[in-house]
Amino acid sequence: ARALVRERVNTPAAGMEVTVRDGSKLPKGAMLSIRVGQTRRQAPLDILSTQPLKFPASVDPSAEPMKIDILQPVATARLVLQRGVQEYRMGLDWQSVPTDMDIGLCVRRVGECT
Repeated sequence: ARALVRERVNTPAAGMEVTVRDGSKLPKGAMLSIRVGQTRRQAPLDILSTQPLKFPASVDPSAEPMKIDILQPVATARLVLQRGVQEYRMGLDWQSVPTDMDIGLCVRRVGECT
């Protein structure tokens, strides 16, 4: 009887990584957001030169196109969740200065927000 010999082919693992090589002309503090198919990844630009965004999609040219967005914050807030509270409204600041913007959020278990 002959033994079946299978050769291991050195193929890269499925998936794709995206690393920023140059973002010098982009605004300080900006975020990179990339969508490939149904998967979206985003992170601050300043860490993406050493930490890649990883996607399950293939690098194959026939794969889904990438949508690339550069995002820049316009306001920020911090929210500390409180037991039993589901509705929150808070003012938004920019660089520690209050703005005229605010936001209302519903924070509940999945399926409970209406």
